[in-house]
Amino acid sequence: MTDYIDLLQGAQDAVFAALKPIELDAGLPDGLGVYQHVPENTQPPIVMIGQIGSESQDEHGDQVELITLELQYVFRGPSRAPLLAMMHAGRRALDNQDIAAAGIAFERPRYQRQEAGDALADG
Repeated sequence: MTDYIDLLQGAQDAVFAALKPIELDAGLPDGLGVYQHVPENTQPPIVMIGQIGSESQDEHGDQVELITLELQYVFRGPSRAPLLAMMHAGRRALDNQDIAAAGIAFERPRYQRQEAGDALADG
């Protein structure tokens, strides 16, 4: 029997660690925060780890999973350009880059898609 480990928590932690340095990127909005769990009353701009899930790819009794993780970007301002810059920075930090968590061997993350929705009214 395989001794299963929590790949979802490991993936979340690895992605968080890879994204955290973008908080210091001078080309991104001031005060940008990267969160696994957003504290109550936190104001934008923020990047947060959203939905995460896994699908078994196990064919030989090993714990092999395809993990899909969603990043959510929130920005408040008169232009969409800062939001798109945040999204691009997140992609640069993760797409085909090495990520790590103790006891887990990850393949390099692969970008799937990006989407910026319509602006919503504050409130």
